Amino acid sequence: MVIEAKNLIMCINCLKTDLYQIALNTGLNSKYTLDCSVQLDNLIMLYHQENEYNQNVE
Repeated sequence: MVIEAKNLIMCINCLKTDLYQIALNTGLNSKYTLDCSVQLDNLIMLYHQENEYNQNVE
């Protein structure tokens, strides 16, 4: 479960970098920027859920 959290953090960090580049290239209100932002929000939510679960299990 700790490995899953680490993988989520890596994905979140990658997506943050991608989001920044997409926003620079296409603008803040482009479909690509908004889609990437939604994906990032979903990953962050999964990360927090995983952390809560891990804390309750321990």
